[in-house]
Amino acid sequence: MWWGEATGLGVHGAFVNVPGGTVTDAGTIPQPPQLTATLLSSYYRGATYLAKTGTWVGISGTVLSPGGDRMVYPTYTGPPDTYEVHLLTLATGAERVLQRGADQFIPIAFEAGWIYLVRPVANKGDVPENLYRLNPAGGTPELIKGNHRHAFPWAWAVIADGAAWGFEMRGESSSRHYTVLRLDLVTHDITEWFDGPADTGLNIQGVDIRHRLYVASFNHVYRVDSPTQVSDLPDDPPVVVTGGFGSPPVLASDSRGAWLGMSGGVRLYPLDAAPTTYAVGPPPESGAIVLPAGPCA
Repeated sequence: MWWGEATGLGVHGAFVNVPGGTVTDAGTIPQPPQLTATLLSSYYRGATYLAKTGTWVGISGTVLSPGGDRMVYPTYTGPPDTYEVHLLTLATGAERVLQRGADQFIPIAFEAGWIYLVRPVANKGDVPENLYRLNPAGGTPELIKGNHRHAFPWAWAVIADGAAWGFEMRGESSSRHYTVLRLDLVTHDITEWFDGPADTGLNIQGVDIRHRLYVASFNHVYRVDSPTQVSDLPDDPPVVVTGGFGSPPVLASDSRGAWLGMSGGVRLYPLDAAPTTYAVGPPPESGAIVLPAGPCA
């Protein structure tokens, strides 16, 4: 688990023992020295635990490569407006510019073989539009077929389980609801995966190892096995509900189940049992949010 330290941009890590719930402190997690305080924004601040090597990396899993050895991030210089997407090798500090141009692209996932990005649109309040992919070797971002179907700010928010997940808003201002869409990144088929209750905002948490989607509102957690099989799970106190694009992962999954972050701790939703909440990190009254850094095995 990790959480932001009270001062500065530092992050703190810890391990939770299951089922006992004992906590082992991992201390402050070092962040890559190549990154400036300006770059350690909400897109990059975080910590990831790499089970294969038993090491921590002081970077959000959103922009970290699957092997944990590289990260991707955007930069801006101007005038004139010039945006770049950079690839940083953490061990050596070697850095390459993958893409440069007048259009801004924000990475939202670093998957095997591709970096996924969205493009904020200035005349639409910097709301991101469409979904693109970029080869880690560099080149031009490619627009992904079928990605245009969304009508909710933040467009496609999460890449998980071979798909992009996003929202579609329906109805009028007096009564509206949100539908979660699944865009298959191979076939480009779009499926309406979950239709939320009326006048209830939703947040996509992630997908567990059984391919089940977790969606949170401010007072519910829904587990969606398929479009026709939805479970309303206990959520007291509530798990983290974040917004925006490129946010740190709020869900980690292992053989025990799905781990969701919350204020003052973390909640384990087992694969086939009732959830358990573990107290980790600063107390809830501190306002600090604890987030999963990844499975330990």
